[in-house]
Amino acid sequence: LNILGNSTIYGAFTNLGTVHWSNGTVTLYNLNNGAASQVWNQPGALWDVDCDQSMLVGYYPTIFKNAGELRKTASSGSTTIFVNVTNAGVITAQSGVLNFASTFYATPQSDLRIILGGATPPPAFGRIAFTSPLALAGGFSVSATNGYLPNVGDSFPVLSYPSASGDFAHLDGLDLGSGVRLNPLFGKAGLTLVAVGYQATTPPSLVVARSNHGLYLGWPDAATGWTLTTATNLTGSTWAPITVAGANNTILDAPLPEQYFRLEK
Repeated sequence: LNILGNSTIYGAFTNLGTVHWSNGTVTLYNLNNGAASQVWNQPGALWDVDCDQSMLVGYYPTIFKNAGELRKTASSGSTTIFVNVTNAGVITAQSGVLNFASTFYATPQSDLRIILGGATPPPAFGRIAFTSPLALAGGFSVSATNGYLPNVGDSFPVLSYPSASGDFAHLDGLDLGSGVRLNPLFGKAGLTLVAVGYQATTPPSLVVARSNHGLYLGWPDAATGWTLTTATNLTGSTWAPITVAGANNTILDAPLPEQYFRLEK
């Protein structure tokens, strides 16, 4: 389906294929019998945003339920979603800003993805913004296009929100290879990724950083076969393995006082 101008969706709309939204506003409007106007973007389906238009609310309740992929791939401006969103799939920002201006709910199976293609000017990377407090859940991942590798010190403000609770389960793709990785810096109003250099060592170095609520632990993607373990007493010999949620990284929601970590092989 190609959306080329102002469009209105009455009732339920189910996408099992691909929607290319290239121009015009999209309005979700309830039927006269009170049936909720809903978009169901099903598993395997793609809703591709190629414009800087808005998805509007004609009458409450309206909702966009994403179980496939909602992706902004073109235009450097902002696409604003005013309807409520439930995300059980993937939301990808490759260019410009995906701005969620209403309630946003993410399931543990969901993923937010950012595509990097450059730093400045203008920002050649996607950003995701939320106007309501955000409950972090699911995963977060990053990838670079066309062999792009940032310079050490480059920063990417990829997420913004008025406040955030909880945590992602994992942050994948922070190791960009060639001795460059992205350090996650969670603040009160967003997440910024900062490029830093590192040297490949054996055993690999363990990166420990503060997440939104807990602790991020990660190591280079090229270092395979290592097990993350933890202990609360360095004089003892009991080190317990930690289940890793992502690719060579995980986030602990509530680390214990005097908790230690190491990699074993």
